[in-house]
Amino acid sequence: MDEIVATLTLDAYKGKIVVILAGYDQEMNGLMAVNTGLSSRFPDEIVFENMKPARCLELLSKELKKDGVSVAELDNPESSQYAEMSGLIAFLSALPSWGNARDMMTLSKQMVRTAFKNTSVDNNGAMLLSAADVISCVSGMLRDRRERSSNVPLNPEQRNLQFMQQILQPDAPTAPIMHTSSAVKAKAAPPKAAEATQTPAAEEADDPRDDGVPDSVWRQLCADKKAAEEAARRVEEDLRVMEQELREAEAREKEEKKRKLAKQIAAKQAKDAAERDAVQRQLEEQRLKEIHAQAERQRKAAQLAAKKQREEEERRKEAMVQAKLRDMGVCEAGFRWVKQADGYRCTAGGHWISNAQLGI
Repeated sequence: MDEIVATLTLDAYKGKIVVILAGYDQEMNGLMAVNTGLSSRFPDEIVFENMKPARCLELLSKELKKDGVSVAELDNPESSQYAEMSGLIAFLSALPSWGNARDMMTLSKQMVRTAFKNTSVDNNGAMLLSAADVISCVSGMLRDRRERSSNVPLNPEQRNLQFMQQILQPDAPTAPIMHTSSAVKAKAAPPKAAEATQTPAAEEADDPRDDGVPDSVWRQLCADKKAAEEAARRVEEDLRVMEQELREAEAREKEEKKRKLAKQIAAKQAKDAAERDAVQRQLEEQRLKEIHAQAERQRKAAQLAAKKQREEEERRKEAMVQAKLRDMGVCEAGFRWVKQADGYRCTAGGHWISNAQLGI
């Protein structure tokens, strides 16, 4: 990285080179921290915001329709199931591993596989997928991403606040401008008796109601608020269950590590014992080989000594025979005598004396 900074400062490249660094926020911040002068070399920053939950669900619906899968709740933003799905997507998008459209493509493929397992089709021949199956797929991805995430999660208060902000106002249509004076006036004015009989029970909520808001719109708004609160409650419950499952998984992992370590120690001890036995066998084999080699050496030494003794005796006897032959004077020339089968003959060949004559 220092080399890159040094290169960017060269006059030869000034105004002639464009360098683009792309990556996730955490990695880019770490990269900028490597060199103190690096940040000033990249003055322009383009931040790609995450897709809103409503846009994600719209993309998911389009991808499912391409594969002939229909989910009625994805096209009905006013349904409670849509609010729950939107809340799950909002929480997914808060994770560091969120992939926007890429994750929507992944979810679409999972849902298509789920739809193939069902046999229900609509009037147009499209495969039907229930909102419960969609919520199950999204919840599964959320659970998996949380388990794989290595970042420190937010504390419950921060997480709930962030989550509620995202799911209670997901791409909400622009509300009409509220004038403070009229709102105060509407709150202060006593309700008429005739209107009181027609006011829905949901109007008892803490939020003030603007003048001129129809009952149907107000009822739908209250229903949506309740659906969002229910979705938040469900997600919180899912998170509680997943956190409990995570703690149990961590406990199982620790226990498994202990068992694995015990097995490794036992295996090492067994291996050491086996190695000791093998070494002991090798030493015993070597000792037996040495004993055998020593016995063989002693046997050969005895054979050599006996052979030398016999040879020495033979030479002594031969010397006595040669001396006796010379004393007998049979060969006047005095040639040496050669031992044959039954006696001796002089090397000239003309004289012969038998063993009987020599007395041997």
